[in-house]
Amino acid sequence: WKLERLSMPKNYVLGGGVESHNVCAQVSNFLASNPSLKELNLNDNHLYDSHAALIANALRSNTTLTSLFVSRNRMSDVGATTLYCALYDSSSLNSVADSNHHCYIDTDYLMHVHNMVLNESEDREINRAHKIYSLLSSRNKTMTNVQ
Repeated sequence: WKLERLSMPKNYVLGGGVESHNVCAQVSNFLASNPSLKELNLNDNHLYDSHAALIANALRSNTTLTSLFVSRNRMSDVGATTLYCALYDSSSLNSVADSNHHCYIDTDYLMHVHNMVLNESEDREINRAHKIYSLLSSRNKTMTNVQ
């Protein structure tokens, strides 16, 4: 028996206070352990930026989750950027190569912060190549390709 989809919308145990931080830390630790989980729905849970940071940290090592739903939470642009960086860390070519290339995050924040759709292909290598190309292309436009 494998748990592949977990839907916890409007669960609110993840929003606000020390208890919710502990619950979110447990969810993040679970994600980081690379379970068979492919889809996680955390919509409408009052998730804050600190929760986004925990989830983003877990996504850096997770290779099984393909869909994460975090819409209608209480994250700001800071939380959205933290999640975005787990999928596309453009600080260096190695960071891009080491980013998460398989999880698609569905949220109402990311598209407002970053004008790039990430991990739309089911093929991780295509997603990785797209990100590397995007980084090199943007550096070429600004003449900063030698970083």
